[in-house]
Amino acid sequence: MKHPNQIQYADDMIASVRSGERRLSAAVRTIAVAEVQALKEDKAFRLQMVFQATLAHDDQVADALRRINMANIDGWTEFGRRSFERLGLTLRPDVDFALLGCALPAAGEGVMFKTMVPPKGHVTPGPADLLNLIAKALVIASADPGDGRTLDETLNELAPRVKS
Repeated sequence: MKHPNQIQYADDMIASVRSGERRLSAAVRTIAVAEVQALKEDKAFRLQMVFQATLAHDDQVADALRRINMANIDGWTEFGRRSFERLGLTLRPDVDFALLGCALPAAGEGVMFKTMVPPKGHVTPGPADLLNLIAKALVIASADPGDGRTLDETLNELAPRVKS
């Protein structure tokens, strides 16, 4: 989330979940679509990707990229904290908002990067569909449903050890 209006828009989506006007799944999808659209329209985002790939060794460029990244991470971290609080959710014991705040922009930037030049002859989902999936998975992975288990404990229950 690079701009205050994006943060406000995402906050409004969470408020609509809290008020019962919207389901959380729909709010996450709407936020994902808005984030992808914002990244598509952000000319500086493409420059940032080029600079990161080619000029990160330059101290001045690296410093500017770090400041941009921290602003994005801080915005997503605070959005995650506010959203969980407003929705009455708590984090799993092994997840914190700083981790979630790093994962969300990495997901958005990653899907934009990977979908810029899709492989020929291969049907790939669009960036909003990919970000929607990842964001929902992150919410599910991060939120403690009340069992107090870590993400690893929960994941290990999906595929228990097979005795041979």
